[in-house]
Amino acid sequence: MLIPSLDILDTMVTLSTLPSFENATKMLSCLATLVRSPDFPLDTVPNFWPRIWQWMRFIHLYYDCIPALTPPEVISTHLIHSQILLKFGEHPDTARAMFATKGVRRILAKGWATMVDHSFKAEEPVSSTVIGIPLLALSDTKTQLHFQEVVDACGGSYKSLALTLTKNISQVVMNSKSPYAPTSITPLLCFLREIFRISSDFVRYLLSRDIISSLVLTLDIDGHPPPSEGVPDRPISVEFCLGTLIQYLDTPPGYPWVVKALQAGLLRRIITSAVNITTISEAGHCPELLTTVLPKNLVSYTVIAEMKKAFLELETPARSEEFSRSALFGHWNTLRALVDQRAKVLDAWEMTGRASSLACYNIECHQVDTREYFRRCSVCRTAVYCSRECQRVDWMDGHRDECDVLLGAHLTFTKIGLHYHERNFIRALVHSDYQRLRVEISMAILQFVEQCPDRLFFVGFDYTTVKGVQCSVMPMAQLGIGSAIPHWGRLARAAGRLILHAVRIGHGVNWSNALFPLRATTSQFYDGLLRLASGIRGLRYSQVEALVRDLIEITDKDNDAQDRKDGILATRGTETSMQATRLQQVPADPVAFTSFARTTDSAWVVCAEGREADESGHWTVRGIAAAGAEEE
Repeated sequence: MLIPSLDILDTMVTLSTLPSFENATKMLSCLATLVRSPDFPLDTVPNFWPRIWQWMRFIHLYYDCIPALTPPEVISTHLIHSQILLKFGEHPDTARAMFATKGVRRILAKGWATMVDHSFKAEEPVSSTVIGIPLLALSDTKTQLHFQEVVDACGGSYKSLALTLTKNISQVVMNSKSPYAPTSITPLLCFLREIFRISSDFVRYLLSRDIISSLVLTLDIDGHPPPSEGVPDRPISVEFCLGTLIQYLDTPPGYPWVVKALQAGLLRRIITSAVNITTISEAGHCPELLTTVLPKNLVSYTVIAEMKKAFLELETPARSEEFSRSALFGHWNTLRALVDQRAKVLDAWEMTGRASSLACYNIECHQVDTREYFRRCSVCRTAVYCSRECQRVDWMDGHRDECDVLLGAHLTFTKIGLHYHERNFIRALVHSDYQRLRVEISMAILQFVEQCPDRLFFVGFDYTTVKGVQCSVMPMAQLGIGSAIPHWGRLARAAGRLILHAVRIGHGVNWSNALFPLRATTSQFYDGLLRLASGIRGLRYSQVEALVRDLIEITDKDNDAQDRKDGILATRGTETSMQATRLQQVPADPVAFTSFARTTDSAWVVCAEGREADESGHWTVRGIAAAGAEEE
């Protein structure tokens, strides 16, 4: 039996050549029957493959030349080819040769897309298990070229491929109670994991088309499927679905996808699956979701709002006896406590009309007001001034050396996906936590300046854990120098009126740092800390804490009195809560810490070293030994 000349076929398909198509189809159909047999000899596959591929390629190349086929015949043809390729792929040598052959993935993808589309239109849809057979082999997609073959076969665009994926997922979810649903969803998830690795552009497109909601729906599928003839046994469960979902949730910037997942009912499905989890070893990815993925996105006001809403809706099932016995119950309550805390900040921020207070960038100016009272530098778009005179003074005082650097900082801040309202809320959150932890932070600053009076420092706020914000005070040398350079000179010139806050926030699977300088109208509080630092040796921790609290109370009263004298409180009622310290908007470049030191339960410990209370309650000196403590 000869394959007709391609030149002849390019000219015309006559009745005399049609038997060749029929013979090739029959031959491949017989082979598909043979490969489904458990006794099929795999060692014959390497010899078969070159000849089989010629027939398969011949049929697909001139498929349009065949007289119209009925829908069942179309599905049968694609299924036959997929079964043969899948079986041949079980032989290692043949698999390498097969998937190195251009066009193989196109045949598989075309078969998959055709069956998915037919299933949506036909009165008797194709079994979702059958549809998944081509995708089992497509999980071998390893390069961008391989992926492009799949795109071309599915219509030639990201849109058509994404539509096929979401259609297929919805087909499986519609039959989520079927014992075959786990086997049907497995190839889809495997394919999604592969393309996540090789095509970031398509992943972003999928996210923009709300693939997250579809992935959340797959959590309704659980169990182990019965054996299926001709299909490898790949049982699936909520665990595999969760792993794929987390992979996509961790795509930067992260928080928009978390919002989509929450809106699709993620937390409700966690409770449903958690009822059957009695030990943490059975929990799989659920603890990761509750202790890492969701908490690190709780700096976004949109995530907090959705989490607050979801927890309110789930109060009754969350209090059920079944859920209280779950291994996830403790993680759930810890997350709930963090959401409640952040929700209070969000409510206060919303009540003030999402107000954002700025301070004039001229360090000698004490003007603090809402953003409409200031004008930005037209070049860097970061520095703000209350008047042309302040801009002129600051330009001469060092801004001309910093302007280009701050321009890059502004652009970088936008690139990481934190736009105006998100940055605005993070400022409010940092300010709220600063006020709440002001004593502890002041104690840590006091410890630092007592040991290193001539060194500049920054306060780190880590918002990436479920434990809530973790604060630490560290030398500036530990902060990545690049974006901090403009602030070094300003810190020195500020003489205690400016403290640099480095805020660590989740950015997909990674994290980013943003600089939020905190301005004070006077240096009275910092000067007071310097005076205390010279006389704390030998004092108990409780004694030093009492001195710091007294200092805070005194300086707050003095600054409130000065504010009244200046007319500040009368004209800006909501500013009273800011007391002596005002937040200044400086959306600087997110930077990488050279060594971000974790704090212990005692928030006043600096870099897990330095002064700490011994068993008698007195402070002892151990010295700062953390990496990067030396001046560079």
